[in-house]
Amino acid sequence: MTLLLLTLVYLSIFFGLAELSPIWLKVRALFSKKREVDVLRQGVLILRSLQDRLETGLIPEKADWEEVRTLPSPWGGVFFQTLMEARDRVAPVLPSLNRMQRLLEEQAEWLVIAASKLAPAMGQAVLCLVLVPFFAFALWMLLPGLDQSAFEFGSAVWVALLMGLGAFYWMTEMGERARFGQLPVARRSWIASSIIAIERLNSGVMIGLPPDLAWNEVMADLHLREPALAREWGSRVWKEGSENRPHGDTVESTVLQLGHEVRRLIQTSLIEGQATLERMDSVQRAYLTDLRGQIERELAKLGNQSLKPLFILVMPAIVLLMGVGMMISMQAMLK
Repeated sequence: MTLLLLTLVYLSIFFGLAELSPIWLKVRALFSKKREVDVLRQGVLILRSLQDRLETGLIPEKADWEEVRTLPSPWGGVFFQTLMEARDRVAPVLPSLNRMQRLLEEQAEWLVIAASKLAPAMGQAVLCLVLVPFFAFALWMLLPGLDQSAFEFGSAVWVALLMGLGAFYWMTEMGERARFGQLPVARRSWIASSIIAIERLNSGVMIGLPPDLAWNEVMADLHLREPALAREWGSRVWKEGSENRPHGDTVESTVLQLGHEVRRLIQTSLIEGQATLERMDSVQRAYLTDLRGQIERELAKLGNQSLKPLFILVMPAIVLLMGVGMMISMQAMLK
């Protein structure tokens, strides 16, 4: 009977820890931000090495081109495809390489800035994670009689630990939502995909494609990676996208508005016979500025928002431990 109870206890602990996997993923994510920046900077070095070979008159080997694929997703695959299209059509590759390096450098710089703005909230999240066990250990060492009621105090510690884990998950989730401008999880890849799509469009125009044909190719590729975004933007220049027009000052509406603005720009350029590339570049610059401004506003709100888990979960957990510990200690002294 005892063996059966122990088996059930250990199985419950195992499945309980498995259910806490989102929290372990959040803990691992705290230490992966620097790696993301390092990978992007390594990608810049790969593109710069390829650029240096071309500028010195050397012909890059197949392995040199294939190394572009090692860039983090979705940048690597799209950049490689763009460079191969330019090379196969005997079009200039250096302008595209310069733009790709600039995009990766800006992305790495923005990750560093966002991490610095998230640092206070992430520090509070880690505090939520470690405060309860440290406080429980301090009570165990300082209050007499707790060792005589280890089960009761241990049960209170487990409840408080779960509350601390909940606060940690809540804070890290708020930080992630702020870092992506409150975009839903399924649409967070829209930011990188939209930047890459416009870069592909610029590259297509630079290698001599008419803007409307370049748009069709970009949308065909985008539909494979982000079908929802492609439907919202519209697969054809002269065909409207989603009937739900973007509105509001949110990151999602800004991403959706970008596709509509670029499509209208191409329509105007084709009708009036004006150059597309320079106007598209200015639209892209304005888009990145608006996007980062909106995300910075969300990150600025995070300091006050992160106080909610502290007051709703962490403080009651500490009060619970203090109350249970003092009650057990007083009962032991009265005996």
